[in-house]
Formats: sequence, structure tokens, C-alpha cells
Amino acid sequence: MKIILFIAVLAFIFLSFSTAIEATQPLFSLYDPGTQFPVNYENFGTFSGIGTSAYSYTITNNTGLSAAVGEGIYPNTSSVYQDPEYQRYLAEGRLNGSHWDFVNSPDPQADFYKWATAPEPEGVRMFFMAQALVNAGLIDHAIKAYYCIIVSFPYTPSWDPGGFYWYVGPAAVNMVNYLCREYPEVGLRLANARVIIQNGEDLDLLNDIVTTTPGNYMPYTLQDRIAGIVDLSQLSIAQTRGTGKVQLIKYLNGHWQLKVDSRPFIIRGITYSPTKVGWTSNEMNLWQVVDDDNNGKIDTAYDSWIDTNGNNIKDLNELSVGDFQLLKEMGCNAIRLYHSAGADNKTYVPGDYNKPLLREMHDKYGVKVIMGDFFGAYCVGSGATWAGGTDYTNLQQRENMKSVVRAMVLDHKDEPYVLFWLLGNENNLEVTNTNAKTYPREWAEFLNEVADMIHQLDPNHPVAVGNFMLRHLEYYAQYAPALDMVGSNSYPGRYGFGISLYSEVKEKFDRPVFFTEYGADAYHYNVGVNEQEQAEYHEGCWKDVVYNSAGNPGTGVVIGGVIFEWLDEWWKAPGDSNFNHQTQPQFWMGTAPDGWSHEEWYGICGQGNGNNSPFLREVRQAYYSYKKMWAPPVTRDPANGNIILSWGTFPGLTYDVYYSNDSVNWALAQSGLPASGISQASWTDDGTYTGVHPNNLRIRYYRVFINGTVPPRKILEVNSGGSGSGRVLIQGRTNHSDTITFEMRNPGTTTVIKTYTITTAADGTYSLTDMPRGTYDLTAKGANTLRAKAANILVDTAKNTAIATLSLRGGDANNDNSVGTGDMVILRGAWLSSQGQPRWDARADFNADRSIGTSDMLIMQSNWLRSGVQ
Repeated sequence: MKIILFIAVLAFIFLSFSTAIEATQPLFSLYDPGTQFPVNYENFGTFSGIGTSAYSYTITNNTGLSAAVGEGIYPNTSSVYQDPEYQRYLAEGRLNGSHWDFVNSPDPQADFYKWATAPEPEGVRMFFMAQALVNAGLIDHAIKAYYCIIVSFPYTPSWDPGGFYWYVGPAAVNMVNYLCREYPEVGLRLANARVIIQNGEDLDLLNDIVTTTPGNYMPYTLQDRIAGIVDLSQLSIAQTRGTGKVQLIKYLNGHWQLKVDSRPFIIRGITYSPTKVGWTSNEMNLWQVVDDDNNGKIDTAYDSWIDTNGNNIKDLNELSVGDFQLLKEMGCNAIRLYHSAGADNKTYVPGDYNKPLLREMHDKYGVKVIMGDFFGAYCVGSGATWAGGTDYTNLQQRENMKSVVRAMVLDHKDEPYVLFWLLGNENNLEVTNTNAKTYPREWAEFLNEVADMIHQLDPNHPVAVGNFMLRHLEYYAQYAPALDMVGSNSYPGRYGFGISLYSEVKEKFDRPVFFTEYGADAYHYNVGVNEQEQAEYHEGCWKDVVYNSAGNPGTGVVIGGVIFEWLDEWWKAPGDSNFNHQTQPQFWMGTAPDGWSHEEWYGICGQGNGNNSPFLREVRQAYYSYKKMWAPPVTRDPANGNIILSWGTFPGLTYDVYYSNDSVNWALAQSGLPASGISQASWTDDGTYTGVHPNNLRIRYYRVFINGTVPPRKILEVNSGGSGSGRVLIQGRTNHSDTITFEMRNPGTTTVIKTYTITTAADGTYSLTDMPRGTYDLTAKGANTLRAKAANILVDTAKNTAIATLSLRGGDANNDNSVGTGDMVILRGAWLSSQGQPRWDARADFNADRSIGTSDMLIMQSNWLRSGVQ
């Protein structure tokens, strides 16, 4: 488990991650916040051995340092006990229990007090205390706590209940970098800080070597953030890996970029294994052929449907849409697949793949395939027994695996859906039953041998290794230079993967990295299903990926990632029925929202109660998060009198037909009377019938036959004449007068019934007339704002409708309903200009003060990577 400017979405993205965390008031106040921020440790002690394993910091002024850092931060371990709030919490029994129960609890203040006084090593104690401070919005104090770890306790390990350990030092470096980046009000960045762990892959602390460089704080202004954005088209290319249609480009600044057909391509991938309830891992590819409803279409690809009301029943309005369409709408461009190796575990099985299906997935839905080979993991391909395990020193097993890979490559290399080849899946973990960890050189040499073979067979597609984390990078650098990129299964938490990981890749093995797996489960052990925590985890990880992709202010080594996973799989909990959705955690995972891994809940879609598997989809918040982050803005023309007829479920019944973008499978009967006043037409491929009425929806009744059913029924009623009034407030402005486009829409859809373009008053008020009677959504958008929506407005011709106040977020300079790179380019071009000057561009004057500067930047920053209502 586990912009060419057209793609500026990637080339210039990210001032900061202010869409993830917006500035808020802290949840509580500190009794002793300290006297310095940041703390200048040179004033209170001496450093020695910087950059070596002999690093240390010796305090020479304990009293002064205690006063500077404030409560809870070493060496100030006493002032928290004097905190009146701490004393109140203690007296009320709100701190009772184990400190491990106070990690990410609903009360960050209690978490802070508990960890400030916890009986743990100082580095561990401060790490979890700092986490509570972040959750409480006390960012400066959190940064001080994390930095104290780097300075004084970089070598401290933290053991988890599973018997594994991790070092708080590198994690603290990650967090300081993250917080400085995420919270621009801090105005600082931590430069050159590193805590490097050697030999940390085993459980022997004694052989670990920790080298520390505490780094130093530098000013980090808005202008600095802008300067970090690089136009790659102006840089020379230092290296190209591959000669075919898929290449890896390294620029002179060290940034790596994946290109497909010479166009930049960031991997927006997902592990797609929609196993039906009751199946096991052995059926991982069966979805490609199963047609349980016998309609001639692959079930999961074309017949899945969204259970919008969560009742585990396919209601009349819950139409089949299919996973491929959902993936396309989400913005996914790749899935990761693996194959089996036959009954003898050493024979490639072509039948694992439905090539016509994969071709259609690529051609129609734009989704490519990362073609994976287990390469001996779980003994797949090696021919080894489970008792013996895959042995990378065994020549026969090596030949078996090489033969299987050769067959896979020859079978698929000319297919349009192939993105690249992926060898292995966590083979450097003993749990996959290989000896790669014991024989890392032999493992790396074999990888190189097979990668060379693939390059000879197929020069069009690169080769990657599927690693757990970044283990064995030094061996790949020395013994596997044929590898083009490194895949890492990594589950880092909601703050992203961290500067320590990216720095390690750059230093040890100069290749691009992508994340072959990342994600979080949607279950919290003492809360139940928690979609929000899962979504926040995914949002943090993806934003970290983009920040560290080519042309952006980060390291530039990341080329994308693969979500784990699309759909909950019910077979994963050991010792449990495959027909039971297990809610008990399987193992400790400290980075998970609740600290535990619930293996059967990693999908960004669920399967409900399982009775409608594999068709039902409970689409979770994470899906919609990715839809905002991945899917490009969609522009649709207003209906202008078009009547969209699309509804239907069971043959033999006649249904009311409403405005909708949903699909329907029934054909319009040619034998019955056509819809009154509507030209006869046939249904489109996606089941939508469009009829144009000449009187622009002023006729009250229409009739239509669906599937030849009789008698005809009234399907549409439109009556104009209602009115409504409301107010629009535009972010950052005192005068809210602007030209606003209002759209009346069918509820819950993007189908436009009527459009108004109105100039609002200075206080933002407006009125609409001639509104059709009924229930609608009303959207509003200015030329440089994001679209907002008031839902379910009931229009009655007998009275004026009061419409809820709409708040419009700014920053959309290019008027595409999203805030991103294109808007930043416009803002940069007009920076510090005023109306009448040559560089003035009104599109960037978000606060309408006729000058473009910091206040406009802050508006953009507060909505960075946000999209408006579609």
C-alpha cells in the first residue's frame, strides 16, 4: 500500500499555501510568549561541529534563553506551571489521561499543556507540543519550538507503538520551512538547515549517524516569493533523459520536468484498483472485464454512480456516470496498474489487461497508465516460494523477473496509454518478502540491468523504481544510473513531504522524484468517518508537490504524484471477512489524522454498505478538493433558450424532465408525438437531448415521450415575471460598485436559465427583474473576482425575493474563475503602477484603489489556487 506558457499552472504556481490555512486569530493566548522571535541562539550559547556528526549547542546563559523562548520551550520548562490557564485546566481534570491521547485532539490548548509537561525526551515533547501550537494558530511559538529541536535535540528519536522510530530533527526542519512558507506574515525563511540521518533504516540506534546544520533565518518578503518563480522557457537545458515521446528535462537551475510529446506533464495520478466487495488482491485487474449488469459495458469504467444522498439506493436522479468520467472531471491524467505473473508466479499474463478499454480511457478521457511490474515484490515474477522469498542474488529468479518485464514491455510499448514503466513496489521493505534490503547493491545492479534492457526495447518511455520512501538512493546513484526517476511510497502527513526529503534526492541521486503512493484514510478511530481530515491531508500533500515542481520556489525535483487510492478495498484488514468494512485500525501510523492506519478506508470514494458494489460511489471531500486543484476551469455558454431534456431510469415509466447536465441512457422515441414546439432530434452519446425553442422558454408546457412511453406528461413549466434583490460585497473594497454577471441556474447544476449583467450600487446592492418562477441557484461574478453562489432561491411572481448577500473573492485578473499563474503574470506586469501609467492594468487592481501594490498581492495570495463556483 501504501505554461510554452500554456502550462503556467505549473511553471509559476505558488507564492504560499494560503488557500490551505488562512490567517486566523489564535485559539488561546500564551502566559509567557517569550521575549524574542526569532530567537538568536548565538546570544545564549555556543555552536560547535556544525555540519558534522559532532554537532552540539551548549547553553551559556540559561536564564536569558529561557526568557527569550517562552513557556514550554527548552530550557523554559517551568513557566507553564505558573500559567493560570494551565492551572485551571488541571483543576478541571481536562488534562487527565495519557499525553498520547492529546495529539490532534479537538482542544489544542489542552494538547499544549499536556505536552509542555509530558514525561518524554525534550525533542519528542516539544515536537508534539509544537504541533498543538500550530493547531491553535500560535505560529511564532510553534516555529520557536521546532527550531529549538533543530538546535538542541536534532538526534532525538521517537518510537511509535509499532516498534519503529523516527527522528524529530528532520521533521522539525520540514515544519519550520512549511510554516514560514505557509504563513507569509512570519516574514522569514530558514536557510541551509539540515538534519541528515545515516543508517536510519534499521532498528539499531547505535549505528545511526546524525549530522546537523542549524541554518539561519533570512527575511522572506512578498517580493522574495515572486522572485522564486522561474520562467523555464528562459533557461537552458542541462540534461535530457530519453529520446522518445516521453522525456525528462533537467534545466540549468537543477529543476526537473516530465514532458509528453514536448509538452510539460505533471503526474496527477491515482492508484486505481476498484475491487468489488468480496474480492481479494488476486482480483486487482478483474475490473477491466467484469460486466455484472450484462449491458455490454465494463461496470466500474462506465456504470458506476454517485450515491448523492447516502441512502445506499440508486435513486431516479442518480444516473450511471462511470469512473472514467469521474476521473476525467477530477483532472486525473494517470492511473497506476500492476500485473500478475501466472500460476507459476514467473509468467507474464497478457490477459490481465483489456487493451481496447485502456485505449478508450486514454483517447476519450485523457488518462494514461503507469505500467507497473512487481519485480519480485510478494514473489510476483521471481518464481520464488513465499517461504523462500525473492532473492536478488539468485540468477534463475533474476532471469524469471527479467523475462516477465521483457514480455510486458513488448506487449505495451506501442500503446498510446503508456506513460512510463515502474519497477517494483516497496521492494526495499522486508514485508514485500524480498532481500533487497539485505543486498542493496545486488538489488540496484539488477534494477540497472533491467532498466537498460527496457531502454533498448522501448526508447519512448522512461523507467522508474517504486521505492518505500528514499531508501537505497546512494546505491541507485552508484549502481543503477539507468534509472530515469525515483518513485516513493510516502505517507508524510497533512503538511506535505518536506524539504528534508527533497534535499536528500538532490544530494544523493540527481533524478526527479514522484510519489507512487500518498494519502490518508477517511476513518478516525474515536470519531468515525472523517472526510475533512482526509481532504486536508491530500490538499497539503498536493500543494507541497506543486511548490516543489519545476519553475516554482521549492526544490524543483518533483514531477507529480499518485493518490492512494480511488476506492475503499474491503479485503485489506488481515483476519477479517472481505465482506466486512473493518473500522478497527490495522497499525500505528503517526502521520495519519488519528495516528492509526485504517487500511480499508483509503479511497477518496467509498462503496457505501457494500450491497451495490462495484457500482456505488460515495464521493468524499478529497475528490472535490482534487477537482478544484487538478481540473482546469470549464467555460460553458449560457443556454439562451436551449432546453436540456435528460432524465430517466426504468423502461415502461414516464418521468418529468427538468433542466440538467446529467446523463440518461434512454432514447427519444421516434414513433410518438414530438415535444410540442421543439424540433425533433436524437439523443447525444452522453444521453442529453437538446431542443431549441424559438420563444426562449416563454411557452408554459412541453411534452416528450421517453422510451416510447404513454401517456405524455407535462415535463417543463416556465413562468417569468418574478423579482429579486440582494447585495454583493467584493473582497478588499470599500466601494462595491462594479459590473457583475448574474446567472440563474438549475439547482445543483451549471445549466444557465437566464443571465443578467448589472452594475451594483456603491454598497453592493442590486435588483433583478423578469425572473422565471421556480427554485434556482444564483451565481455572481465580477471581471476580476471568483464566482460565488446563493443556492436554492425560490422565485415567486407574487413577491420580491430576498437574496442572500454574496461575498466575491478577488485575485482573478484573467477572468478565468480561478486564481493562479496567469493572474500572477498580470499582477507582476503591473506591479507598483497607478492608473494612467504605462504599465497600469486595471485587471490587477483588485481593491479598486487605482494603484497596484501589496494590498492587491495580499488579496491574490489569500485566494491562491482557489477556484470559484463552476
